[in-house]
Amino acid sequence: AEFSPAGNNAGYGTGSEYAQITLSSLNTNLAYAFTFFGSRTSVSDNRETRHTVTGSNEGYADLNAAGNNSNVATVSGIYPRPDGTITLRFERSPNNTSSFYYLTAMKIVYTEPLPEVLYVDAAGSSTSAGWNLLPVNDFSDIVLNDTNSVASGIRAQVTTKFGNYISVSAVVPIIGEAAEFTPAGVDACWSVNPAEIKLYFLNPAVPYTFTFFASRKNITSARATTYTVTGYYVLSNTLEAAGNDQSVAVVAGVLPAADGTMTIRMTRPAGSSYIFLNAFKVTYNDKGLPLPEPEPITGKRLLFFGNQYTSIENVPNLVAGLAELGGYDRPFVVSDLADNRSLPHQIIQVDSYPGFNVNHVTLTGDNTWDDVIIQPHGDEAASAIYTTSTFLNNAVSLAQKIRNHASGKGVDARLVLFQTFARAYGSSVYTSHYANPNAMQDEVTANYATAVSDIESSLGAGSVVTAPVGEAFRLGGFDPARLYAADFFMPGKAGSELAALTLYRTIYGANAVDLAGSYADAIAAGLTDMSERDWIACTHWADGLTPPEPQKPQPMDKEVIIIDAAENSAGTPKYMGWNYHAFYSAGYSLPLVLTNGYQTASSCEVLTRMHSYNQDSTPTPSGEAAIFAPSGANNAFGNVNPFSSYSNEFCVVRFNNMPRNRRHTFTFYACRLSTSTSRETLYMLEGKNQGSVAFNPTMNTSEVAVIPDIVPKDDGTIELRITAGPNNATDEKFYSINAIKIESTRGGLVIMLR
Repeated sequence: AEFSPAGNNAGYGTGSEYAQITLSSLNTNLAYAFTFFGSRTSVSDNRETRHTVTGSNEGYADLNAAGNNSNVATVSGIYPRPDGTITLRFERSPNNTSSFYYLTAMKIVYTEPLPEVLYVDAAGSSTSAGWNLLPVNDFSDIVLNDTNSVASGIRAQVTTKFGNYISVSAVVPIIGEAAEFTPAGVDACWSVNPAEIKLYFLNPAVPYTFTFFASRKNITSARATTYTVTGYYVLSNTLEAAGNDQSVAVVAGVLPAADGTMTIRMTRPAGSSYIFLNAFKVTYNDKGLPLPEPEPITGKRLLFFGNQYTSIENVPNLVAGLAELGGYDRPFVVSDLADNRSLPHQIIQVDSYPGFNVNHVTLTGDNTWDDVIIQPHGDEAASAIYTTSTFLNNAVSLAQKIRNHASGKGVDARLVLFQTFARAYGSSVYTSHYANPNAMQDEVTANYATAVSDIESSLGAGSVVTAPVGEAFRLGGFDPARLYAADFFMPGKAGSELAALTLYRTIYGANAVDLAGSYADAIAAGLTDMSERDWIACTHWADGLTPPEPQKPQPMDKEVIIIDAAENSAGTPKYMGWNYHAFYSAGYSLPLVLTNGYQTASSCEVLTRMHSYNQDSTPTPSGEAAIFAPSGANNAFGNVNPFSSYSNEFCVVRFNNMPRNRRHTFTFYACRLSTSTSRETLYMLEGKNQGSVAFNPTMNTSEVAVIPDIVPKDDGTIELRITAGPNNATDEKFYSINAIKIESTRGGLVIMLR
């Protein structure tokens, strides 16, 4: 009846065609409902019309116009696309027996949907109706209900718990902005150390707002907590709990990560003694849209158990990245890691908290684990420190619990034993338990072999394999400088990367050395920050191989030395055959290697330094300068006249022990962008003879300067002096350098016999 004012006329279409209307400038936060009316009198066949409405979601409804004077078709709950549009499509339905479809009139209704609210009581043993109890002083794991006690589908896990609980904490009455948290009671959880809660199955397209309440009565000293919410991006806010009866901390509008997860981390800001949490609220409007379909798991499904050996440098993430680098689909990875965990602790985790490991919430459907990586305590397989029988019994017990877990997710999993490594030279165990690292590793390796045999006896052949990380460390010489942290016990960055490479080889059956040539890609992916030489060495050690040694040049070979004069910072590539020396730092002598990595007797020493460095060079030089691309986008600079309280007319660099019977050609490269003023730089070399060249680095991306045929002095030295050139137009007389190439031909006598 409401469509009477539209009159008795109708639009119609015919045949297989369709009509379409696009609505624009709609509010993407609102749901729209459409009611359609169509009528055709004096006909008796079926003239049913299909009305399809498409925005971010879609719906349709059919209406037969033949003889219709009372029926309508309604499509509701449609949200616009992100660009604010909804499309209406009209066509014959499958039931239509005529050639016609109709529209007389339509109505559009839109309203602001109410937000979803989830209240969480973070302490105690019972809670009020419409609230969720998630005691954060335990490893709680629940599905959150809304205020009507209807499951939201969002799952919350306490992944790092608070250490303590207090039954009478809050200042009462709770008033102001905090008043809504009154049903959570007066109890709270508190801790000295950080704590974390992880949320799963959030909609990645929906922003979520968090409101936190914490209160500690009768306290005047600081009890502040910083609540950091990490999803697609990171936001945080801080709340002072001491004496608080009305304030809250709000972290608003955070989008989840792409996998639908979000982490809440609670930490102490400077000056605070403890962290506190009484309750929190999650507010969102999911628009009624369905969650996106989960991405199918195309890569391996990997579960990690361990402690600092695995968590330092995030070894599981490194393994996943190495898999991608090796051409495999990125694996699905879950880690249950905590400091100082040994096999007994991991058994407890499986028994008491399987939702954090074997039965993890994100491994859905009929998916099961492909490989489960088990990393014991670092000394657990060392018989002189731990009991061997206990290690073996626990290894078998944990393997059985994983494979036989009631969830069925571990049923066909292969167990991968992360073989721990002996402590480095310098550890106190070599004055009390073992003669040296080799002796300790011998014992660890033997006990792992026994553990494999025992597990296979229980679960069958092929059920377990060892990732020989300890043997890879042995090939690396148990080098404390390269592989370990300062305590000679924990792995350093290169040690963690070596462990990841060894695990990659074991899990995928692929040769780690095949990744040796992917150094630049590994750097770009954040998988390493070691030098290329160390990267190549680690890929070989992971495969049980000895790295190739650089070959000594032969008579009449051309020898090339390249020096990056603005040494790259940590995390940027350190390429094989490159020398990195900061010309803005004096006082040490750098031994020089050739471009093939061969160590020469020559060295480079900065006698008088430049001022500093900047990152205003092109990262992709071309032309004659292309060879210097690995030096990066930073350059060293000096200034003759004062700048930031420093000036120096010359930078002086001495090359020591240069082959005295050769002529050396020096090629200089410098680049300084973001300026049009000439920064002409003068390079002067002095050996037995002299040479100089002036070169302007301003906006230079392809040119180099060359000084040929410099012969060292009798003591084998060549001295380089760098200063401002005569055409330098800057007031400070800035001068620059990025990199140097030194070329010479090796002498010698070649006799050819026939």
